[in-house]
Amino acid sequence: MNPSTHILAAEVSLPEWLSTVSTGLANGALYALLAVALVTVYRTTGHLNFAQGEFAMISAFLVFTFVGMGMPIWVAILVTMVVTAAASAALQFGVMRPLESRGHSASLIAVLGMFLFANSFAGVVWGVDNKTPLAPFPDGTEDRLTIIGGDRPFTLSFVTLGVWGALIALLIVLWILLSKTKLGVAYRAVISNRSSAALVGIPVAGVFAFGWALAAVPGTLAGALTSQATSTLNFSMMINVLIFAFTAACVGGFDSLVGAVVGGLLVGVVESVVPRLFPAIGTGSGLMIALVLLLVVLVIRPQGMFGQKEVTRV
Repeated sequence: MNPSTHILAAEVSLPEWLSTVSTGLANGALYALLAVALVTVYRTTGHLNFAQGEFAMISAFLVFTFVGMGMPIWVAILVTMVVTAAASAALQFGVMRPLESRGHSASLIAVLGMFLFANSFAGVVWGVDNKTPLAPFPDGTEDRLTIIGGDRPFTLSFVTLGVWGALIALLIVLWILLSKTKLGVAYRAVISNRSSAALVGIPVAGVFAFGWALAAVPGTLAGALTSQATSTLNFSMMINVLIFAFTAACVGGFDSLVGAVVGGLLVGVVESVVPRLFPAIGTGSGLMIALVLLLVVLVIRPQGMFGQKEVTRV
């Protein structure tokens, strides 16, 4: 082994380690946003919506279009959330609901079809060339907060701080919505027991559509913020993020919103720290690291860190 590839943690300064971890947490927050969208759908309908990443990508393009029409970017993001929430609810009600009686295979084929359609739709409408990335937060060279000064400073960009803030704000809104409103109570009741919820008059089909609509909110944030973080806006921008988000949901547990967030942050940190610890792996090994982490979790704790083990009666 080349001596230059040996691991010598002492050679890395504290600001460099802090920068590595903060980068991982910023990436992890993006994964967590999309993982929350995946979990929100799965908790209500039991479907793995593999098209969620493509929905987020289309959301980013819609924000781009609304900004081009003269809207302030955060107004465009809010408008896009409303539009995509309505479209998602319509897809659940018009496409997924009729397939409920045909089993999970039909639903899986449907979401894969949505994935392919959304990807092709974006290419046809907006083209395959990279567009001007979205910029919800200031991202100039001076738009940074200095935490540690000196010759080896540690700074946090406003983009990183903004991504963290967006995730925290989303979690607060979801907590209020799901804990303090009648709609949230209905959502939790359907998650707990569909049959009992239906017996007390809760419209289960409407809650299913609400779950899909709710997923559009973190999905839109994930698309817009990923565009800025990666400086891209094209029809393939969310494919890798979807893999990381799926891994995050598996790590945290598909039936836990908290698990989705913790899983996303954990995946981001592991993806960032492991190449620093093992330089021979290379910085482009993020997907491999995520898949290895996924396999480890599936072997040790298949339900995820915060997931509940399914109990079956013999």
